[in-house]
Amino acid sequence: MKSLVLSAVALGAFVVPAIASDLKVVNYRTIPHQKPRSKFARHSLKARSSGSLQADLTNDVVLYAISVNVGNPAQNISVQIDTGSSDLWFPVTGSQLCDISDGLCDQLGSYDTRSGSPKDLNLPFLIEYGGGTVVKGDFLADTVQVGSATLTSVHFAACSTGSSTSGVQGIMGIGYEDGETTVVGAGSGEPGAAKYTNIIGEMVRQGVINSLAYSLWLNDPNSADGNVLFGGVDTEKFSGTLISMPVVPDSITGGFTSLSLPLTAIAVSADGQAFTFTASTFASAALIDSGTTLMYLPNDIVDAIWTSLQVTVARGDTPLLPCSVGNDPSAKMTFTFNGDNGAKIDVLLTDLLAEVDATISGQPACELLITGGAPEGLIILGDAFMRSAYITYDLTNNMIAIAQTKFNTSDSNIQEINSSGIPGASVMSTLVSGLASQTGAAATDVPPARLTGAGSFSTSPAGSAALEKTATPPTFGITGTGATGASATHKNAASSVQSPMFNIVGALTCTITLMSFLGGAMMVWF
Repeated sequence: MKSLVLSAVALGAFVVPAIASDLKVVNYRTIPHQKPRSKFARHSLKARSSGSLQADLTNDVVLYAISVNVGNPAQNISVQIDTGSSDLWFPVTGSQLCDISDGLCDQLGSYDTRSGSPKDLNLPFLIEYGGGTVVKGDFLADTVQVGSATLTSVHFAACSTGSSTSGVQGIMGIGYEDGETTVVGAGSGEPGAAKYTNIIGEMVRQGVINSLAYSLWLNDPNSADGNVLFGGVDTEKFSGTLISMPVVPDSITGGFTSLSLPLTAIAVSADGQAFTFTASTFASAALIDSGTTLMYLPNDIVDAIWTSLQVTVARGDTPLLPCSVGNDPSAKMTFTFNGDNGAKIDVLLTDLLAEVDATISGQPACELLITGGAPEGLIILGDAFMRSAYITYDLTNNMIAIAQTKFNTSDSNIQEINSSGIPGASVMSTLVSGLASQTGAAATDVPPARLTGAGSFSTSPAGSAALEKTATPPTFGITGTGATGASATHKNAASSVQSPMFNIVGALTCTITLMSFLGGAMMVWF
């Protein structure tokens, strides 16, 4: 049984390690890959309108998978869909990579190079993930069916060897072509090697869609599936206004290699009260990445959130809360993009909790799907965030549009995306000023606060008079007696930021019983 885990993120020419939880996930849908599915039953054959292509995504808890048919005769393979990388690759049948993958090739499919007539492109493929995981293979070209569209001569890597502590699953990277391994040099060993037309580009080249664009609707955490809509936007899958913003360019080259938005505020609220954890001047690039399970925020902001929520930090730097804190329907986090007039996405606290095999003071414990530890203040908003948003990526115009999602709706109104942009979106043509590239800090203009009694915060920053805030802090689900609780600090924190104590556990001393620990399993995080 696998843990709720991640491994690495490929950004440009480097890969950074992730923090892996070592608690097993229970009662949070099905443990991924524990029971083999009928892989052929999951293949989406959605009817498509001209200029767009829809395909199902399977919710495997720690990732979202898309089913494709490869070669002739067709070989059905389930791969992770990943906006944070740009290459398509499959494990090779009977290879060493399949041998170390704990039966995943049998469950999810693999590519048999002896079947059909793939074209060898004489170009090696190599990618390395944090923790020492390495995947190697060779670029080939063959037929690939996605949804109802059959694409010919698609470039992908057939991977035979590698090293991993837990096995690997193939990847469909749908990011910028400038992020391909051949461009950054990891695949060919020759930095700056020529990029190739990846699978999104092939959809355009072969007339399946009209523009390098797609929309993701992951649906709620308990839904079995969501969908990806290539070349289109579904106006019935979101509420409010779809706001389109420029992609944040690479701070060094000025080019576009990753799909990042300008994040300008992070807040938590409940019962009509709210607290913002970022300064009024905060602005940082945030990678919107379907290949990452959790949210990765700067350590000082994570410390402030963990302390406010009074999390219990378990082995592996895992933040735990009593699951009952998710019972408050008003408890949520709000993420603001590109300034006060930009997009705002609410994520309910209950959707940020994954039940684990542990207890806190005798109560069932859940892991909070927010952590830190990424280098240089890197911000990644993975599936834990993306489920609450409807997101349209327009790679042609270097724009990303975002709106509050609608969960579990069967309504649909698909509009094609062309070179002129995302239909119906409200366009913000410029980025907020003062934007940092993949860096961030907690609020510096909000004095450190500590709960001192019912209805007020008091602060005593050095060299200033005490400041009173009369707002009562939110209480998430469990009514306490006003105790401040213990501070939770990320072990890799660069600094510690105090913030109001959202009274979750009250006067209880947090004791934790951990059961069924598993070693650091690994799933791919790009």
